[in-house]
Amino acid sequence: MKRILIILIAAVLIGAGAFYGLGKFSKSEAKSVSTPKETATNNIPWIQLTRLDGSKIVAHDLESNVVLVVFQPDCDHCQREAKEISEHLSSFKKYDLYFISDAEMDKLSQFAKDYKLHGENNVHFVQATANDIFNNFGAIPTPSLYVYSDNGHLEKSFIGETPIENIMNSL
Repeated sequence: MKRILIILIAAVLIGAGAFYGLGKFSKSEAKSVSTPKETATNNIPWIQLTRLDGSKIVAHDLESNVVLVVFQPDCDHCQREAKEISEHLSSFKKYDLYFISDAEMDKLSQFAKDYKLHGENNVHFVQATANDIFNNFGAIPTPSLYVYSDNGHLEKSFIGETPIENIMNSL
């Protein structure tokens, strides 16, 4: 009994630590990581994505300027980021935005409508498995945003909620 109690306490502490670690990112603390420009290889992950219409694509095969946004529909940080992106969508006109989540399709569709991103030609909502997201991006807070050039080179990443001005300056 004592051993089970110790295991339970350890699990709670690990879970609390993970929750605290993911929640400590705020707008002012969001990390921005630049990638050296010497490499021109395609860095877009080999992650399978399912569009709202059920068709499948592989992110690595995308051939334009791409912004990948890893998010969760019920995340308040993601909701604020989506609102800011929607309000400044003209700044993203040279990019295809892919909002990636493991949430159910109906939640993705509703999120797109709620934040006025549904029906925009350059905005796509796609689903991936939680395992694929973790294997390709690691343990990241949501939202996390990755900006790729037209040859698939990672130009900039923003881990955690980021002021829209910082994102727009990297486009």
